[in-house]
Amino acid sequence: MAAATGLGAEVIVDRLLEAGFGPFTGVPCSFLGPVISHLQAEHPGQYLVSGNEGEAVALAAGARLAGRWPVVILQNSGLGNAVNPLTSLCHTLQVPVLLLVTWRGEPGRPDEPQHELMGRITPAMLTAMDVRHELLRPDAGWFERTVGEARRHMEETGRPFALVVPKGAVAPGRSVTSPPVAGAKLRRAEAIRHVVQSLDDDALIVATTGKTARELERDLDRPENLYVVGSMGCASSVALGIALHAPERQVVVLDGDGAALMRLEALAGIGGHSPENLLHIVLDNEAYESTGGQPTMSPVIDLPGVARACGYRGTAVAADEPAIRRTVCRALREGGPQLVRVPVIPGSDPGLGRPALAPPASAARFSAAVARPTERVASAGRTGTDPMDAAPPVRRRQVLMNPGPVNADERVRAALAGPDVCHREVEFTDLLLRVRDKVTRICGGGDDHASVVLTGSGTAAVEAIISSVVPRDGGVLAVDNGHYGRRMYDIAVAHGLTTQHLDVGWGERIHQADIGRALAADERLTHVLVVHHETSTGMRNDVAAVAAEAHRYGREVIVDAVSSVGAEYLDMRATGIDWLAGSANKCLEGMPGLGFVCGRRSGFATLDALPRRTFSLDLHRHYLAQEIAGAPAFTPGVPAFYAFDVALDLALAEGVAARGARYARLAEQLRSGLERLGFRLLLGPEDRAVSLTAAALPPGVEFATVHAAMRDAGFVIYPAQEVLAGGYLRLSTMGTMTAQDVDEFLTCLQALVRTTLAADAG
Repeated sequence: MAAATGLGAEVIVDRLLEAGFGPFTGVPCSFLGPVISHLQAEHPGQYLVSGNEGEAVALAAGARLAGRWPVVILQNSGLGNAVNPLTSLCHTLQVPVLLLVTWRGEPGRPDEPQHELMGRITPAMLTAMDVRHELLRPDAGWFERTVGEARRHMEETGRPFALVVPKGAVAPGRSVTSPPVAGAKLRRAEAIRHVVQSLDDDALIVATTGKTARELERDLDRPENLYVVGSMGCASSVALGIALHAPERQVVVLDGDGAALMRLEALAGIGGHSPENLLHIVLDNEAYESTGGQPTMSPVIDLPGVARACGYRGTAVAADEPAIRRTVCRALREGGPQLVRVPVIPGSDPGLGRPALAPPASAARFSAAVARPTERVASAGRTGTDPMDAAPPVRRRQVLMNPGPVNADERVRAALAGPDVCHREVEFTDLLLRVRDKVTRICGGGDDHASVVLTGSGTAAVEAIISSVVPRDGGVLAVDNGHYGRRMYDIAVAHGLTTQHLDVGWGERIHQADIGRALAADERLTHVLVVHHETSTGMRNDVAAVAAEAHRYGREVIVDAVSSVGAEYLDMRATGIDWLAGSANKCLEGMPGLGFVCGRRSGFATLDALPRRTFSLDLHRHYLAQEIAGAPAFTPGVPAFYAFDVALDLALAEGVAARGARYARLAEQLRSGLERLGFRLLLGPEDRAVSLTAAALPPGVEFATVHAAMRDAGFVIYPAQEVLAGGYLRLSTMGTMTAQDVDEFLTCLQALVRTTLAADAG
């Protein structure tokens, strides 16, 4: 296995050159990106860009026949392209080449699904092709000896030799700065948006592997989108197959320059078959961006000219929004095949995630979308006037900047369509057990803690605790520094509990001494109520300090963690919190409809002796049903449980600290932008939660105006409540929001503010 620190790219290149190897050619892989970057920076004449791995092997064979000792750089996924020249050229003519083959999908190492099969068979595949291979070690001495042995083997046998490069075997190196792309005015994500918004609602879109598919999925996911994972260069041929067999539908392929060049012969197939319903978009950044930004051959290739020579009906170049929309509409009107090259600025959102929808699910969903119109008419005998025959509209992605519900991961949304089950059978019992266990873990509970999951909002969980855990002769001290602290007070009053109201003031810090004085003055107060993240202001309260003060007086603390659990530090064992209420749909990024309660098992055991103040929210009833019978007390929202199970897996995998840090980065980006635009933040940095910001509107700017304009732009924002209403807005950074989302929001907001202020000045 590779050590934590790999071989430097300069060591690899210099030792190979010293041993007489060169030139180098191939197709980039991120594992060997530093090697290619070093070659291009220090030995530019030694690196020859190739369109695909088969071409690279053949080019290398030619170099060997001319007396050189070439090196081919390739990802193991590219071995499929290289099989023919390795087996029927190099083997037959006994022309050896040295291969640097990366090992994506190596068994035991997590990787993307497209690498799983090739990762398993890579060593066996090399052996089957009579290619001797060694696993690259991060040891300079070993590398020098092995390079010498490879040279001797190749001289003696006339066979290729491969160094298999696992993850981490090559040390990180210099980053590549992509040169400007002539004529580029938009980033790829912007260009994709303009293309999609110019299409029919039921157009079928095939997106090439890499960041093109990932950005399309993030911004404009819909059933009619197919995200081609892996198989670089094949998207256009896949689209051709669809277009030929679904001739009544628009078919659009979103291709990249590297992918198009890898399978340039696909243009001949498209031109030869000439489907009228096919539009070929090439998003050209002149780089292999997913592997580190190494250049493609695009700058010296006239792709529209190649397409015309292959028989495309028309071609064009479009670089900005008006040109893209005009060109796409004209191409669709005239009929295809048409190719549109869109030069784009290199780069993407550094927070861009991997595909959320599993590849088989994406393919199945897309196939169903292709079949849907004809299947509906044929199976039900409907006419074209039946509203059920209408193609589903493009789902416009809204960025939810309200503090829940949030934009959720596609895997969470997909889980809502889990199988139909009875909530009294073993299938749901297993699901309930998993969810309860994960909730306890995310809250920092131990073996002596348990959780109860309720079908209801976070408010239901808060009310279940307050109404269930306070003894008949007990009472509560409700600490209020915002709307949700006041809500806890109102719940207690509604249930007739002895209640003291500690009104701290909106956005003001809670002081332990005030709590201590209130508890000392009234022995009836058995519980302290406090909100962790007060989302009316965005304030994070020090609940650990509140718990410590309550325990000093022998009282318990009930924490509303509805808007904090999953992103703010909350460890029930370390902080001593007695009862915690949470929700599935905020920082845990699940779907709305589930609340939960976490507490000590010993606490749950005492509930039997306490008064029953409610029926459907009786915590004792729910605990007995879930803990003893393994079933809910009442019929639950089963789909929400499926989604929450997946959301909890994602939350635990990311970790509370990492998720909080992700939210905090977005919040800092947002807050800096707001201040630049003249918005005053309500709280100081030390009091702010990571997931919500309250800011005062600039003079002359009204919330209703901002809300309407931002909604039109695809962003949902929240008004302030009560004492802050009218003068403030609230913006969340929960969920799967990205840095690009925040940038686009600030850009739209800046334009709105300037326009509004200019109008007022006029």
